[in-house]
Amino acid sequence: MSRSGLTKNMVKQARDVLISQNKYPSVDAVRIELGNTGSKSTIHKYLKELEEDGEQSIGQNLSVSETIQSLVIRLAEQLHIEANVEIEKIKETSQINEERFKEEIQALRNELSQTKMILQECDTSMNEQQKINEILKISLDQEIIVKNRLEQQVVNLNESLKQNKEYLCSLEEKFKHAQQSLDHYRESVKEQRQQDLRRFDHQIQSLQAEARQLQQTIIVKQDKLNELSLEKNKLTTELSISNQNNKRCENSLDNVGKQLEQVKQHEASLLSELQTHQGTIQKLEIQLNELAQEKTDLFKQNKELQSSLVASQTKFETQQSMLSQLQDLLVQIGKNEQKVEK
Repeated sequence: MSRSGLTKNMVKQARDVLISQNKYPSVDAVRIELGNTGSKSTIHKYLKELEEDGEQSIGQNLSVSETIQSLVIRLAEQLHIEANVEIEKIKETSQINEERFKEEIQALRNELSQTKMILQECDTSMNEQQKINEILKISLDQEIIVKNRLEQQVVNLNESLKQNKEYLCSLEEKFKHAQQSLDHYRESVKEQRQQDLRRFDHQIQSLQAEARQLQQTIIVKQDKLNELSLEKNKLTTELSISNQNNKRCENSLDNVGKQLEQVKQHEASLLSELQTHQGTIQKLEIQLNELAQEKTDLFKQNKELQSSLVASQTKFETQQSMLSQLQDLLVQIGKNEQKVEK
């Protein structure tokens, strides 16, 4: 926005002051002379009108040097205006690039912060995974110990079962021997009785005399038979008890087998979890490498943008140098003209 009350006459006075000081009356110089007030577009418009007025006021009586000076001044002003336009464009581009660079740098910083946070999370996750792996290893070692203990129990139970089977076989063998002895005794008694009956037919009288003795013998034999029967019942009871113990051992063996199967399943589950955690760690390492590569690419892009900014600044300084040389040339021409007039 231009300063309120800025007139063409004020611009002309500032322009004349600069010319009297052998300074080029550019838009920026006039604005500084006016106290850094007024719009550049308004000042440029008034300067152009003053230039047109000056061209109209130039008559045929102007000297060649004045004409050349006027042309040089107009040319310098036009070059300065174009240079100012170009400089403004460069400044705007530089400012836009600078803002974009700042935004990109801020974005890079944000991405770097996020990357650091992700790295910290990865480190935390890896530490947690390592702790979980250690816990799983400890649990696996405990399960292996339990498994070995159960296997030893199975071995002991198998040995006990084998001993019970051997003892059962021994009892069955004893029972068979007792049964055979009883049968043999019964056959022998039966045969003896038949022999006695045949003999008694011929010796009834002698048998009657020996009847008491025979009865006593029968009583003794009967007592022995009762003892064998008792022994048989005892062996039968022991065999029943042994069968019950055998069944209990078989049930215990089945339970131990089931526990061993559960331990094996739990062990397989722990191994599967361990493999899953290892796969997760590998994925996190791949993601970390990708983030590091992206970070390197962003740094390269930032360096390229900085190089472009340096080139723009170099071009701007070159144009400023050319403008300064042109102003020095105008001053030199003015001095030469003054010398010629003198």
